[in-house]
Amino acid sequence: MGKGKLMKYELDVSNRLKNLMQLAAPITVADIEASIKRFVLNNREVETYADSTGYDLIYDGERYPPKAIFGLALSSILDEQIHSYHFTGGLGSECFKVLTRLNFEIVSKVGRPIKELGLTPESKFPKETRKTKRPMIIGDIPGIREGHYFKDRKEMMPSSFHRVWTSGIDGNGKQGTAAIVLSGGYSDDADYGDEIVYTGAGGNKEGKQVGDQTWLQPGNAGLLTSMDQGLAVRVIRGHQHKSPYSPKSGYSYAGLYRVVDAWQEVGNEGFRICRYRLVYSDENPDRIPSDNTNLEYLKKTNERRAGSILRLVRDTKISKSIKKLYAHQCQVCGTAIRTKNGFYSEGAHIKPLGRPHDGDDSVDNLLCLCPNHHVMFDKGMFSVDDDFTFLGDAEGRLIVHPNHHINLENFKYHRSSHGYD
Repeated sequence: MGKGKLMKYELDVSNRLKNLMQLAAPITVADIEASIKRFVLNNREVETYADSTGYDLIYDGERYPPKAIFGLALSSILDEQIHSYHFTGGLGSECFKVLTRLNFEIVSKVGRPIKELGLTPESKFPKETRKTKRPMIIGDIPGIREGHYFKDRKEMMPSSFHRVWTSGIDGNGKQGTAAIVLSGGYSDDADYGDEIVYTGAGGNKEGKQVGDQTWLQPGNAGLLTSMDQGLAVRVIRGHQHKSPYSPKSGYSYAGLYRVVDAWQEVGNEGFRICRYRLVYSDENPDRIPSDNTNLEYLKKTNERRAGSILRLVRDTKISKSIKKLYAHQCQVCGTAIRTKNGFYSEGAHIKPLGRPHDGDDSVDNLLCLCPNHHVMFDKGMFSVDDDFTFLGDAEGRLIVHPNHHINLENFKYHRSSHGYD
């Protein structure tokens, strides 16, 4: 089957390709060489593929991760993104069989050619050539302070500072995200110093977005977990990232940040992307805060309060007016939480304030919600249609007082941000 045509394939119960050898049959030496060039142009990063731990593919005297190179070639042949979990690598794998059939040299990390090692099962491979998977470490790593310089990505790996050589996100949905790299791979990234708007992983090919991103991608899911659990994320800036805060060469450690917001939008290339807002949260007494803060992006005047990072103080009069209108009853469930001094509710902005959402701090952009439904709404677990019916993990219709005018454009923005449109 010729290139550019979509080849049908099936996945087994382990989410792996059933007919890999048949699918890979059209791959040529030129395809592998083209994949190596794309790999280098993409800063040696391929979504979901980590650096090789046991073997290297040798080409023109340089070492490359065999599985990532094969995955790039197969993705090109199928015109479909093939991830690392769709097939296995290692001795005896179909991946290695294809590469060796094309006469590419594969050697172990200790330098022994694959032909000398034989097609031995991975479990029987000599102990001296096996490597233990590096553990994920959240937060600070002893001996590496903010501003630390790394010559390249490999220098970050032994300490678990950033464990994956070929991906910008070191994380997964179960444990969260330990670190991210700003490497210029996504045109939608925005770096304001103490605040970063970061683009998730997926759908990127040779530095351009060619497909939609999803929350299910491991790195994207990891950042959501970090947001939900309040986990600190190490941020690294690379020299190819276009920002006044980036180093002229190599990589620099920017400190610990927290993920405070996540949403989806259509990116510069016209595809849906996952977006995250991270705010600096480290404790570095020598750090000079950046001049950029979300305070200047609000439509209404808000009080400034001094601190290591300038933060927003809400106009509570507007919030109080909404709470009073609904007598603190949640517009979703109708519950009013009783306290020792009365009742409690929360004012929830439909379109978030501040960069990059730029929502208005006004009555037509506010809801009165209980804490549970406030969190669920902010995290996109449910949204609201133009007729006020709920979408997602809520049933029924939004309670709306006759005197409460809501700007439906704000609900449209919320739906789009969380994938309901």
